[in-house]
Amino acid sequence: MIFPGRALTRRPRRLISGDGALGGLLLGIVILLAMVAPWLPLPDPLTNNLADTFLPPGSDTASGMHWLGTDQLGRDLLARILAGTRLSLTVVLLAAAIAAVIGTLLGMLAGYIGGWLDAVIMRLMDIQLAVPFILLILLVMALFGTSLENIILIMGVTSWAIYARVARAKTLELRELEYIEAVRAMGFSTPRILLRHILPNLATPLVVLLTLDIPRLIVLEASIGFSRDGDPAAHAYSRQPDWRRTLLHAAGGMACPVARADYRGAGCWL
Repeated sequence: MIFPGRALTRRPRRLISGDGALGGLLLGIVILLAMVAPWLPLPDPLTNNLADTFLPPGSDTASGMHWLGTDQLGRDLLARILAGTRLSLTVVLLAAAIAAVIGTLLGMLAGYIGGWLDAVIMRLMDIQLAVPFILLILLVMALFGTSLENIILIMGVTSWAIYARVARAKTLELRELEYIEAVRAMGFSTPRILLRHILPNLATPLVVLLTLDIPRLIVLEASIGFSRDGDPAAHAYSRQPDWRRTLLHAAGGMACPVARADYRGAGCWL
């Protein structure tokens, strides 16, 4: 049996123990570096310096120390990786938050109320999952443009179905428990039951799903980036450093010494 109070006190301990703590620490370090990157003593990630192209890691020049070297235009790779981290995480985290909120609310409503509402939401989920994400996103981008806000909104709205399925399955299980029947018999409203007694017990599976979905959204955001290259309206946004461009330029360096591509890719994967 699941009790609300006991569930809420046990979950924080699970999240800060074992592998979850190590993963959270590494992710926190990456996010912290991305946040403080503008104040670090690093060269401008957008400034070209053709005299310093393809420098190895640890090179010290007039523009500063290049800890990971430079690319084919003489731009500092560490600065570009951190700037790309900030941009990618901003897009992905906001899109994941939108998807999680929409999916969780629809999943709880479908699982708790059931009936025709459950059938309608389930069919919407099937339609959403049947259409390839990238094709749907490209279609919407062609209609409404490729601004940063549109990309975040599109990625969030097209990713809610998996959260709805998990929330619905867990809600179907929770609504049959005795304490839910008790609060229902006491006359509590449906919104209060969903938000105060069911939603807290959805936290663990939804947080796990969120962490698994973020890498997919990162790949999706990079894929969208390739489609923006031929769009003049997206030129200003496409100039922003991101992981996709860094790895793409690193792949071109494979014809040169292998280390040039290795440390760029390793920096992004870190």
